[in-house]
Amino acid sequence: MARVLEHILLPLDLSEVSKPLAISVAELASRHKSRVTLLHVIEEAMVIHVAAGYDVSSLIRSIEKNAREKLDKIRKLMMEKGVNVVVYEDIPVGNPGAVISEVAEEVGATEIVMGSKGLGIFRILPLGSTVRETVKISRKPVIRLKTYKENGHVKVAYSPRLFRKILVGVDRNTSKSMIDYAVNAASTDDGKVVLAHIIEPPLEEPSYEVKNVFKYGEKAGEERGVEVEIVVARGRADKMLTAIASQMDASSVLVGRTVERRLSELILGSTLDRLMTLCELPLIVYPL
Repeated sequence: MARVLEHILLPLDLSEVSKPLAISVAELASRHKSRVTLLHVIEEAMVIHVAAGYDVSSLIRSIEKNAREKLDKIRKLMMEKGVNVVVYEDIPVGNPGAVISEVAEEVGATEIVMGSKGLGIFRILPLGSTVRETVKISRKPVIRLKTYKENGHVKVAYSPRLFRKILVGVDRNTSKSMIDYAVNAASTDDGKVVLAHIIEPPLEEPSYEVKNVFKYGEKAGEERGVEVEIVVARGRADKMLTAIASQMDASSVLVGRTVERRLSELILGSTLDRLMTLCELPLIVYPL
């Protein structure tokens, strides 16, 4: 099994968010001795839209040249912090979420790290939509770091001890591999895992599957010397997980991405979609 954060794929839109995000990831990579691959994707739909009536190929070459120069500057900045970092050899053109997921597989990344907000090269397409798209299709864990502006400066809401206390959202679809990931991650930071299950009406108690996840988590924690705590609460999952994370001073939140979508989720938006908006902490989305 690969180490947690052994190889980070860091997609950048090269907006003002990119430099602070890269510096934060460099700190994280330095702590975990991670390799980093930088990637920039040219949004094909935006190029076609902007270049209507112009030479598209010339525009793409110009964007590519500018992107390579910016990526090289970021690479050097991260290398100054002792990080093993390379730039992906191509500047792909296509759908960002799909390309990011494909490149992650190609380079053997163990995680994809992305900022929550940013602006594409044309300052039209919000990065947030790319994060959501990547989360929904990636076969690698995606770590979303919250980015925000304070006094005109972009900041990243995270701690280098990302796995000091991981709040894990547990439901009946939670896999053993997701629990193993949480426990292994916590062990790298002398951390703790909190397994939290939110009971939503009309259910009265955790299901058989959830209870089995709890048992497996406690056993996995014992084997790795990681403290595992169990929390059961009632309410709406996204709101309760956010509240528990704040109350317990969690350093990150880990949830699984399932393919099942109930009618209520299609109408109101999935728990994951709402959590991505509400959660201020680093959000780790694990593919189930």
